[in-house]
Amino acid sequence: MLLDAPALEARVTPEVALSIVQKALAKKGWTGVSVNEVRLVYTPFWVFSFDIVAEKGSSPTGKTGLNAFTGELNDLVPAILDRPIKKSRETVKGGKPEIEPTAVSYREVKETAATKIAAHVGGIKADSVVVSAVSKLYVPFYRVWIDVAGDTFKFEVDGALGIPMGLEDVPGKAKGWEEETGEALGKLKSPSGWVDLFSRLFSAKGGGSPVQRYAVLALIILALVFLVFVVPSMGGVECKPDSGFYSPSKWFGLVKGGLSPEYRAGKFVVEGECYVTGDFASDDALMIQVFVKDAAKPDFFVALNITQLTGAHTENLAKPFHLEWEDAVDDYVFGFERI
Repeated sequence: MLLDAPALEARVTPEVALSIVQKALAKKGWTGVSVNEVRLVYTPFWVFSFDIVAEKGSSPTGKTGLNAFTGELNDLVPAILDRPIKKSRETVKGGKPEIEPTAVSYREVKETAATKIAAHVGGIKADSVVVSAVSKLYVPFYRVWIDVAGDTFKFEVDGALGIPMGLEDVPGKAKGWEEETGEALGKLKSPSGWVDLFSRLFSAKGGGSPVQRYAVLALIILALVFLVFVVPSMGGVECKPDSGFYSPSKWFGLVKGGLSPEYRAGKFVVEGECYVTGDFASDDALMIQVFVKDAAKPDFFVALNITQLTGAHTENLAKPFHLEWEDAVDDYVFGFERI
């Protein structure tokens, strides 16, 4: 289908989008959920620059997006545009995506955007906001409806980077023995999972419910079994930030240092590389979710990116990743997982 403006390439497949949501729900304790529908939707946005003309002091400037269907501001779109993502006027081939209409016209966008920004900033009038460099862009989103926690929730995953939205509305669920054990096995598949597991083991010492204490014991046993029987023969993928993005190690190198992002042009940045640590068949699909989280809010992604490794998967295959975000937190946690 041909669009009236360029659209970002939908690099994420419906299966990957669903997997991202399911794994995020599993981390909240919800497994075996019922999936109602997965739908690809192309949403139109007006992307523009703006200047706030202040009578005194500095005049803030910025770039943001306006959802041309709902009329709401959206900061995700400009962030996506900073990434090297292909654009095309054609939608995904072989599918039947929904194209949302453009309710806010080009003639209305400057006035609408100025009003929205003034309301968002507060204390200024709309005529103090100057909007310029307006362009139209379609962004693909996967909308996923799932029955969970006694209700039906709608989630969105952007098709360009795979960033999930709407998960904060789902309440957490206490995990039982089987769920704790299954989660532990999943974490043992990656180095970042090992770090998370052992931090939980030590933090659970001397506290928690009986289920949690027994789960801790099971995790220790599973870890030992994994070390002896699984690790020597396991091929997989490793993602590491470059050495300059880590603070010094502690405990004679036994405990890795914390993540230390760089600050560039108003954004925090972490860069590194994902590479294969074992052999895979050439038809295997390797989609890697690389992320940075707030240590105080483990369910909150500070930054998220999807890296795809294609072709014949050998130990020489590697691909760089780039993560960036604007708001600082006290303690960062880097991680990755195969999806």
